[in-house]
Amino acid sequence: MKRLLVILLVLILAFAAVGCNQEASAQTAEATQEGAQFYLRFSLIDNEDHPSGIAAQAFKEKVEELSGGQIQVDLFFNSTLYSQGATLPALVSGELDISYISKQLTATLMPAMEMFASTYMFKNYEHMRAVMDSEIGE
Repeated sequence: MKRLLVILLVLILAFAAVGCNQEASAQTAEATQEGAQFYLRFSLIDNEDHPSGIAAQAFKEKVEELSGGQIQVDLFFNSTLYSQGATLPALVSGELDISYISKQLTATLMPAMEMFASTYMFKNYEHMRAVMDSEIGE
């Protein structure tokens, strides 16, 4: 499972690039004035009280803490920056830096991810762990 998470994180980071729209440019200028050297835009379809929103807030806090304020993460909840369908193209084009995306969207660029979007693919948690710890999960 850790391998899958690492692979997914690498995929997300591979699509990451600093984009440039008017709002982001203004926020980047503000971040630079506050001492940040790098600015990341994180788009979510969920609200701040959803588990993914809570995790995104924890991510933001940890990144900003560990970077000593050199990296600023701005969170956009409730699809205020990009809808779910527009997220992947925005990541690929560099207009967006980070987002949670579904396996179905990822499969449009990486067909092997489609197998993880299949309903009832695993019988139970133990079956999933066995598959992920096998050669398939490497």
